[in-house]
Amino acid sequence: MFSLFFLLWNTSTEASSNQAPPMAKPNCQQLCGVSIPYPFGIGPNKDCYIDKWFEIECRNYSGRHKPFLSQ
Repeated sequence: MFSLFFLLWNTSTEASSNQAPPMAKPNCQQLCGVSIPYPFGIGPNKDCYIDKWFEIECRNYSGRHKPFLSQ
């Protein structure tokens, strides 16, 4: 029982000390007020999203960035 507890505790402390992996594809914008995960993607680079239905437009409203599905 103690070894199971130690294993779980050790795993959770290692995970909390590391940064989370990026959610967007490499060389693609990840943030627009919130993190945008792949298969969605921001901007005109077609490699950043899986297809046109998943393209996100990042618009600036009163100094805040907000994500919208592309039209």
